[in-house]
Formats: sequence, C-alpha cells, structure tokens
Amino acid sequence: MSIDNTLFLELVEAAIQSPSGHNTQPWKFALTADGNMKVMPDYTRTLPATDPSNRELLISVGCATESISIYAASKGFSVHEQPENDAVIISFTESNKATDKKLSEAISTRQTNRNSYNGTKISHEAIGLLKAKGIMFYENGTHEFAIINEHIETANNIQMNDERFKQELKQYMRYCENDARKSGDGLSYDTLGVPSIPVFMRKSATALSLNASMQNRFNSKKIAGSSHFIVITGEDTVSGYIDTGRRLMRLLLKAETLGIACAYMNQPCELSTVRNMLKTALSIDGVPQIILRMGYSSRTPRSHRRPTTSFIE
Repeated sequence: MSIDNTLFLELVEAAIQSPSGHNTQPWKFALTADGNMKVMPDYTRTLPATDPSNRELLISVGCATESISIYAASKGFSVHEQPENDAVIISFTESNKATDKKLSEAISTRQTNRNSYNGTKISHEAIGLLKAKGIMFYENGTHEFAIINEHIETANNIQMNDERFKQELKQYMRYCENDARKSGDGLSYDTLGVPSIPVFMRKSATALSLNASMQNRFNSKKIAGSSHFIVITGEDTVSGYIDTGRRLMRLLLKAETLGIACAYMNQPCELSTVRNMLKTALSIDGVPQIILRMGYSSRTPRSHRRPTTSFIE
C-alpha cells in the first residue's frame, strides 16, 4: 500500500532519533512514486578519519531502518525491507494489530548516556530479554571484560595521537547551548557531561582533554561502574553493516524500556588492526562491529537533531 505524506514525516521523525557517529545524522529519506519509503546514506556527512570505510555510517542507516520498522508496526503496519545497493526500500502493508508499542515509545526517549554508571549489576533476567543473534555480553569482573577494556585503551592511545582523528572530532564538538542549537548535530557539551565553555577557553580546554592520558582516565572511571560490555558482531559487507545497525537499534530500545543506560566504546572497532586483535583475544566467530558499555545511571540531556525537512529528498 502507499503511505501518505503525514505518515512519511512521522516515520522520518522517528528515524532521525537513531544514533550515529559523532551525531552526524548521515541519512536521507524519500517517498517514492509508488508510496514506498527509501532510506539512503548521506555521504556529505562522512567521517574520513574515524570511519574511512563508512562502516559506522551504514550501521546508522540500519538503525534508522529499524526505527522506521518499529514505529510503523506500532501504527498497525507490517513492513518489508528490500536492499538497493547501499539504500533500503521499505514497503508497508496494513496489519490487523499494532505491535512493538513499548519499543516505539522508547524511540523518542532513548539516549546515549555518557555518564559514569553506578556499579549496579544488570540482572540475568534483563540480560535474557536483551539477548539476540550476534550480540555477546561480558560481565564486569570477568577475564573477557578486562580484555575488551585493554583493547579500548590501546585503540584510544592510537586515536588520541592521530591529528586527523582529533581535528575531525573537534569539528563535531559543540561547546555551548548556542553552538548545539545552531548546528542541530554533533556532540554537545551537556551530553558529554562537561560545562559550557566560553569561546576564549575552547582551544586550551580541548588541548587538555583530547590526549590519550586524559581520555583513558575518563574511560577508566566510566568503565569501572559499568555492569557489562556488549560486543555486536556482523559481516564486513554493506548488507552486514545495515543488519548490524538494525540489531543494535532494537537492542538499544529494549534497554531503554528496561531503564538500562548505554554508551559506545567503539574505539577498537574503528581501527582494523585492533579490531582483529580483539576478535582473536575473545575467540569469537563474527567480526566486532559495535562495543557498548551498559549499566544504570541518572538521565542526561538528549542530543540535538536537525530539522526533519533537512533529511528529505
């Protein structure tokens, strides 16, 4: 069936709440002539230093696709997704009942929570609800948890000594509310848990914080209070990345409904040599694509989004 413009805009609004690297929001959406929806990567918003193969960008396309699917299901539609090169065509059929209502409601509240977590362990029952194909859980205190921690530090040391990486990160850092509101994207000061920085202090403050030693201290404190690391694996193909994103999005929304906080620790996955080292050290079959830390924490501000119309072709 064809969807109308009103539903299309609602679906776009749901999709753009999805996560993306540095909150770049690298998506475009179109309503096709036959009333289907097309989800496309926006290659004007790439991260060449952080994501040279566009792996994380395409994972974000998968996240947006899954958000659309979940939102549509909550409105009484079943969906069919058809890959088209690096895009996805979504068609809709009216269903007899609405499903995924709790997950759909979580789309508008889900956040990447970069706080330190309070050390409370996630129960086995909750982990059971989150388990899915290609998603592995490693509890704090285990040998595997320590291995992941070591590889995060290794990758962080490499990235924080890479000027291209740091310059790219700086481009997406929003130092005050005005910066964040004006751009509608990027990593705002409040979501990072730091104070607003006046213009004259930005250069010195950034120089102090964007170094390996400082970042490893920040990470160490945050990891210490986390309950689990999660490693999501997937194929190193376009379709594999999109599938990874879909599984990631569903996991994040389930975690949101359970009151579990999540934040990315993707540094090892962003460096092919460290990613291969981690795969070997953990003795896993799939390729590590996403690393999350999970636990419990107070809420943080949500990241800004650009206007919905700016995503539509």
